[in-house]
Amino acid sequence: MTGRKATDARQTPLTRSTAIKICGLRDQAAVDAVAALGAAVAYAGFVFAQSSRHITPEAFHALRLERLAARPVGVFVHPRPEDVERAMEDGRLMMLQLSGEEPAEDVERLRRRFKRPVIKAFSAMDGPEGLKVWLAGGLPPFDVLLIDAKRPGVYGGSGRRFDWALIPEWRAAALEWGVPLWIAGGLDADNVGALVRQYRPAGVDVSSGVETAGVKDAQKIARFVRAVQVADDDRAKADAGRADGA
Repeated sequence: MTGRKATDARQTPLTRSTAIKICGLRDQAAVDAVAALGAAVAYAGFVFAQSSRHITPEAFHALRLERLAARPVGVFVHPRPEDVERAMEDGRLMMLQLSGEEPAEDVERLRRRFKRPVIKAFSAMDGPEGLKVWLAGGLPPFDVLLIDAKRPGVYGGSGRRFDWALIPEWRAAALEWGVPLWIAGGLDADNVGALVRQYRPAGVDVSSGVETAGVKDAQKIARFVRAVQVADDDRAKADAGRADGA
């Protein structure tokens, strides 16, 4: 396994603007809610794996994405190549996310075959040492490192928050490997600002935190995005203040 960098899909881990991914879009109303926010949302996730937010390739192809500035991401768990091919038939998926326990060799194989950058999800509780074992001495075969409060046998996000005290060691590992670190798990408009201010992830990923009764809520999406933007502004001002005082 060699691994490679796909610089067109990467953000440097210390970028000032936090990338936002709204995941689990299933219908036109959800797509339109994200599209209304323009480039403020960088990525839109469509879950092709079996989950409560599952969307079929046929339903995805029927969605109108013309107004969507966010890059569509296909979320899979242990996919067969033909599963990815069906989802990619219309060429609109710009990234792949693998949220299962796929071996590193399989991640690299899918990445090369479909020529798309890959987001790879890991359990935050496993720590970077677990990822090093998974890599077996090779380079990361993915373009974005996503950590979440994954539970055994439950894929595609748990909606639970993990202990954020684990983030610094993951952040150090992401810097070492030259990949951006994204955070998921129990995020919403009320806590994401604190996350961004304190831990400075390259990206945040939310699904259940912007839903009401399991349905994407346009107002909650807008509130979440605004909370990230305010935290980014606060962070930039703090950095400027430190620079002026140096």
